[in-house]
Amino acid sequence: MKQMMRFGWFGVLTLGIAMLASSVGWAETKAGATITTPQGNSIVERVTQVVFETNVPGVPVVLVSADSEVAEWWVQPQPKPTTPGRYAVAAYFGNSKTPQGTPFLVTVLMMPSEREARLVAEGQVFKQLPTGLAMAKPLRVLRKVEGEAAVEPASKTTNSPVVLQAAATATATLRLENRASVTRRQVVHGVQRGEIDPVMLVRAASDSMWWVQDRVQRDAEGAFTGLVRFGNEKTPTGSEFHLLALTPRSSSDAASYKVGDSLKELPKDAIVSAELTLVLAVNDAPGAE
Repeated sequence: MKQMMRFGWFGVLTLGIAMLASSVGWAETKAGATITTPQGNSIVERVTQVVFETNVPGVPVVLVSADSEVAEWWVQPQPKPTTPGRYAVAAYFGNSKTPQGTPFLVTVLMMPSEREARLVAEGQVFKQLPTGLAMAKPLRVLRKVEGEAAVEPASKTTNSPVVLQAAATATATLRLENRASVTRRQVVHGVQRGEIDPVMLVRAASDSMWWVQDRVQRDAEGAFTGLVRFGNEKTPTGSEFHLLALTPRSSSDAASYKVGDSLKELPKDAIVSAELTLVLAVNDAPGAE
């Protein structure tokens, strides 16, 4: 009975979306959003943060599908705004038994109103994407083996170090809980496989400029420690920041990231981790430098 009800509701949902697309009057799909994280063809965890930008009116809905002809599109949890026009959501790519390298597609569908967005609430499935609505170009990513390089945060207290872990592909994975508390000078620990050290980048949620952090110190096994700065002594408690780890593609590329330099935007082919939003909880005492 539950299965019949589910497919019955799916039929109503599909019909409703089709009628909605027709009433909007768009002859073809329009670009509605740009996915900035993860990068195309990068390696993702089973749960990976998806970050996207849009200036199209409407309510965004994120969908994920295996990259195959018979795959269904699964609606993800509701995205949360981080800055005007910028959203983030923890999206699910397969399950614990999904083979390494399995390709997935992720996109963002812009619904005209919250009412229509509720029709495609979390848990609903599409056999094909509705046409006529603004959406992001589907982005292809590859799944990592479940359990590889898994690191959990020590806690959410401001004195705990942020824990990072790098996959064998050299794509760093941030496993700190989104919106965790940090101090102005936060110690970061992690592991990076490969010969090139990761570069830590931070930006204020109210700004688009990424700032290069101190060089990390790494041992023979790849474990590293670095210091990340969130704002300055005048930055108020509660300020939000974004953190990610970038893996340079070569030694010469790594040398181009000077401590204290800023980037207006990330390189289009950058190997980067998922982007986290962190909250400044306690500012350091003056003179503690």
